[in-house]
Order: sequence, then C-alpha cells, then structure tokens
Amino acid sequence: MTRVLINIGVLSTADERRLIRHFTKINGCSEAAFSRHVVRAFAQHHLRSKKKWTVDWGPFTAAVAEAKLAREKWHAARQARLELR
Repeated sequence: MTRVLINIGVLSTADERRLIRHFTKINGCSEAAFSRHVVRAFAQHHLRSKKKWTVDWGPFTAAVAEAKLAREKWHAARQARLELR
C-alpha cells in the first residue's frame, strides 16, 4: 500500500524511509526482517481477499442499515444535482 501511495504522490520516498525506520525501531528488527514481513503480509492479504467475508453487526445492524439508506439517498440526490447541470 505504501508503494501505491508513493506512486500516486500521496507519500514521498522520504516518508517511506521514515516508515521503515519506525517499523524497525518499534519492532527491534532489521530492514531485511521488515522486507520479509511485507512479503508475508501481502501474501496473507492476497489469500484472505479471495474469501467471501460477512460481517455480523450484532446490536448495530439497524444503525448500519439506516446509514446505508442515508448514503444511498445522498448519492441519488447528488447524482440528480449533477444531471441538472
């Protein structure tokens, strides 16, 4: 993700260096260990992304549904305003 943010200009390469330095300091590891961690994390992300996940919102189910409807209403109103232009 950091690479993507650098490529689109959100982060600089200096930011990347600071991130790596922070990670290695906090975790007491080398840059090589950091690189191994990145490779493993992306492999795990790739595997997990293949799964179909569901979320049980429990007692917040009604609030989540209400928020979804509000977002849909907002997007529809926005689209209607854009079409009037």
